[in-house]
Amino acid sequence: LIFYLTRGLLPPSSAISQYITPKMNSIAKLELAQSLGVATQSCPNFTAFSDNQAGCVVPLWGQYVGWLHNVLTGNWGYTLLPGISGTQTTLTVFFQRFPLTAELAIAGAGLTILIGIPLGIVSATHNNKLPDHLSRIVSLGGYSIPQFWFGAMLQILLVLYIRVGGLGLFPANGAFATSCAICISNPGTATAFTGAPLFDGILSGNPAYAWDALVALSLPAITLAITSIGALTRIVRSSMVD
Repeated sequence: LIFYLTRGLLPPSSAISQYITPKMNSIAKLELAQSLGVATQSCPNFTAFSDNQAGCVVPLWGQYVGWLHNVLTGNWGYTLLPGISGTQTTLTVFFQRFPLTAELAIAGAGLTILIGIPLGIVSATHNNKLPDHLSRIVSLGGYSIPQFWFGAMLQILLVLYIRVGGLGLFPANGAFATSCAICISNPGTATAFTGAPLFDGILSGNPAYAWDALVALSLPAITLAITSIGALTRIVRSSMVD
């Protein structure tokens, strides 16, 4: 359905618009459209392709079959990320960055379980008492706070306002940091077993490296977990009360 909406309802040239650069001439544009399986090999020029002339545009079902074949064989084209656009394949960038995504997801899920379940239990076992009221404030607040705003507030508070020796308490960004108040400035190195800095530091037996990776992971993990902590707390409390 998405393929039809993006290819079937738009001009043929829209399928390659994100890959076109100012330096590309008409011949290069046509070759690009042919390599992506949108223009036929018999199309005489790019103008004919753009004007959707008969015999120049591959039928939509043919485009979909070609696109699906590329997806299943790992040919995902070149990345459109700023800074590396057109220089690396999408599949390469995916596998380079997936370990960082998995590390963040695991950390967020771990925080959700470690905080959400005990908070829900305390709330249920102290029903309508002060711990229950405080727990509900925390859970409803976490459930309602926009994550992008909460993340920005954590940065402002723990990076810009709370500073020690001219450095923020936590790093402002990055998956690994050595320049913050609680970071270890010279943690050494770690073997890239997984591509995730925290796990690599642990597997390499380098606690200093793992610590710096954990510090860099903390604020993003808290930001990711804040909403799910509130939801899990409410679920645990309601289930135990019932």
